[in-house]
Amino acid sequence: MKNLTRDLYLFIAIFFVYFLGRIAILQIFPNSDAEPTFEWLALCWRFDMMTSAYFLLPSAILTMLGFAFNRDFKLLKKIYVNLAIIVSAIIAVINICFFHEYNSQFNYWINFFFLVSALLT
Repeated sequence: MKNLTRDLYLFIAIFFVYFLGRIAILQIFPNSDAEPTFEWLALCWRFDMMTSAYFLLPSAILTMLGFAFNRDFKLLKKIYVNLAIIVSAIIAVINICFFHEYNSQFNYWINFFFLVSALLT
């Protein structure tokens, strides 16, 4: 049961790392024309929860294996938790830098390259 609680804490920690990154974008790059709406907040929460769940999968698998084989993968999980939080923080910082460069979280040039690729094939 302790491992499930730790997995829940990992999920919450990663979620807040991403959400704090979004709040940082709002604070660092204030724009009077674009105010956050409830739809924006709901979409951010949904995306951040999905990303947190993907990061949680390896730890949850280790927890289930621990239940099945009556083992505790404490060291492996500790290494993974630290790595997951560090990688999440790096991704959040990269997102802020990307927003600074393109004034958007989305790279619309990628759509152009996909369109050209589809037309050439």
